Amino acid sequence: MRKTGIVEKVKKDFTGKEFLREVLIFLYNSSTPADIFDSKFCNVEEKEVEFIRASADVSITYSCSVGYDSVETYLGEEEYRDAHNQLRKRIVEKTRTTTNWSPHNGASQTFETCFIRNSTIETDYSSEELIFSEAIKDAPLEACQEKEVEVSDTVLKAAEQLCGNHCFERVVLPGDKQKDVSWRGTAEIDDLAGILITEYSVKFNYNDNEYEAKAFASGKPKINCDAPSNTKDTKLCVKKVFKKTIPFLIVEISLILFALAVNIMDISGWGISKGILDVILVISFVVLVVAHIICRNVLIQKLQKIWKNKKLKDLNYLLRKFNLEYYE
Repeated sequence: MRKTGIVEKVKKDFTGKEFLREVLIFLYNSSTPADIFDSKFCNVEEKEVEFIRASADVSITYSCSVGYDSVETYLGEEEYRDAHNQLRKRIVEKTRTTTNWSPHNGASQTFETCFIRNSTIETDYSSEELIFSEAIKDAPLEACQEKEVEVSDTVLKAAEQLCGNHCFERVVLPGDKQKDVSWRGTAEIDDLAGILITEYSVKFNYNDNEYEAKAFASGKPKINCDAPSNTKDTKLCVKKVFKKTIPFLIVEISLILFALAVNIMDISGWGISKGILDVILVISFVVLVVAHIICRNVLIQKLQKIWKNKKLKDLNYLLRKFNLEYYE
C-alpha cells in the first residue's frame, strides 16, 4: 500500500440531467431495439471516483518472429477453351507471395505515464484510460490539499503493466508482418498522483435485463454503455419482408420448373423455337429477380424508417418527461 503525494480534482463540465439526455440520444443512435425507450430508467447516480497518475522508468525486452514478403514466379497450369469451345490446359507463368520468417528480439527503455482507476475491480484498463484521458484533456485541475489517496499493491501492479504496455507500443518492429510477439520487463514507479473525477451512471431495465450507462462529468460526454442489440427487430424485419415477397418467390420457382419442363418437352408445335423460348425465359427470370431485390430493399428501408420514427417519437417523449431539450 502506497499513498499519493498530490491529489487533484477535475472540474465538472456538464450536469447529471445533461448526461441523461446524452444517454438517451446514444440509445437512439445506436443499433438498439425500436422499443428501447419502453425501458424503465432509474435515477442518475453521481459519485466521485479516484484515478491514479503513475509515472515510471520502464525497461523491457521483447521477442517475436518477423516475416518478410517476397513475390516469386513459377510455371503452372491454366484451363482455357479453344476455338471449338473445348476445355484445354496450358502452361502459364504465375506469381505467388511467400513469407520468410526469422526470430527477432530487442530491448527498450522509456519513461511512461499512465492513468488507472484506483479500484481492485477488474476492468479493461487500456480502454478506460483512453476515455479518461479524453475527459481530462482540457479540463482544469484543482488541488485538494486535505485529501489523501491510498493505492493498493494490486493497482500498483496494474499500473506497472500499463506503463510496460505503453513502452512496448513505442517499439517499431521490422518486417512486413509479425507473430508470436511477447515482452517482459520492469516498471519502477517513482511518482504517484491522485485525481478525483465525477462519474455519472444510470441503470435501465429492458426485457427483464439490467443495463448501465456511464460517463465522466468532464470533457465532452463519452457514453460507455453495453446496450441491448436490435436482433429481435432484424428477425422481425426479415420475417415481414419474406411474407410480403412470397409472390415473387412463387413466380421464380414456377419459371424454373417451366424452364425444366421445356427442356424435356417437344415444343415444335408451339410456333416458336426452343432457343428463342430459352432466351425469353432467362430474360424474364432476371427481370423478376431484380424486381424481387428492389422490392425487398424498399420494404426493408420502409420498415427501418417506421422504426426510426418510432424511436425518435419515444425519445422526445422521454426527454419531455425528464424536462430535457428535444432532439431533432
